[in-house]
Amino acid sequence: MCSRVAIAIVVLVGTAAGCTGPNPAYTREPDANLEPADTGPRSPAEDAQRGDEAAPPLPFDGGSPMETAPPAPDADRDAAAPDDTDAPGGPGADGSPPAVDVAADLPPDGPPPPPAEGLLAHFAFEGGTSGTVGGETESATLRNGAAVVSGGAPTAEPNTTSIRLDGNNDYVDLPASAAPRAEAPKTIAVWFRNLSTSPRLRNMVALFHPTQDVGVQLGWEDDRVAWWRYGDENPIITSRTATTDQDWHHAAYTYDGSRHLVYLDGVEVGSSNVQMMPGLIEVARLGTYDGSDEMFEGQLDELRIYDRPLLAAEIARLAQRF
Repeated sequence: MCSRVAIAIVVLVGTAAGCTGPNPAYTREPDANLEPADTGPRSPAEDAQRGDEAAPPLPFDGGSPMETAPPAPDADRDAAAPDDTDAPGGPGADGSPPAVDVAADLPPDGPPPPPAEGLLAHFAFEGGTSGTVGGETESATLRNGAAVVSGGAPTAEPNTTSIRLDGNNDYVDLPASAAPRAEAPKTIAVWFRNLSTSPRLRNMVALFHPTQDVGVQLGWEDDRVAWWRYGDENPIITSRTATTDQDWHHAAYTYDGSRHLVYLDGVEVGSSNVQMMPGLIEVARLGTYDGSDEMFEGQLDELRIYDRPLLAAEIARLAQRF
């Protein structure tokens, strides 16, 4: 390439000096190693034969090298593509993994609410005797000095009062509609403080029909939680654990149509498969069954009656202390 440039310069100089022919002093035989000058475009076959590579870009007239301009930004594409750098679940600005929203996987604050399905009656005895039966507001009736007093069961809900019974003649009447039929599935759950061990049998909750001799009674035999049918002389289920500390505890009875279970503080303490006689419930009472016998001394709170047997986990939830 350099040899060809030198020859071209000599020719130009000679022409400028008035020479009309080549100067023998500067004439030489063609160099066999030099490639002939390009005379025009070549065919692909010629390119393949010569093994030429793509020529570099030619310079502009001004002598500055040709630069390839970057493609114009696609405004529509940029507008349609959102910047997810700060979006939830998107990558961080530095390409770090997306942040995990741990709070979204956590349960809501506070304990789960008590079971609502099948709740037939609920008397919280919070500042009074009103409750709900079948979704309607009803009232319990205090008898012979039974009273609402300070101090309630340690439940999750605000609970500052309860029912106090003296063990002599105090009791509470509930609407009979609060109880399922004697042979029907059910749950009875109540918080209590037992303050005496006599008489031998003492009722906390009694649901029965006095002339048909059908019903259920949840209460005490001496110092143990017990359950028996209306008319039985002895309990059918008695807790294996004595309760004598006079603290708050939770008792529950469930029946699924064939099996009876008794729970103390959320733990099953006895079962039976005795048959239930069918019949309607006409009387629903707390603290006794007839107003003068098997009287309970202590406090009762948070009575719940369901028309289905609660599961063990649901009973445990009701028995949680807070």
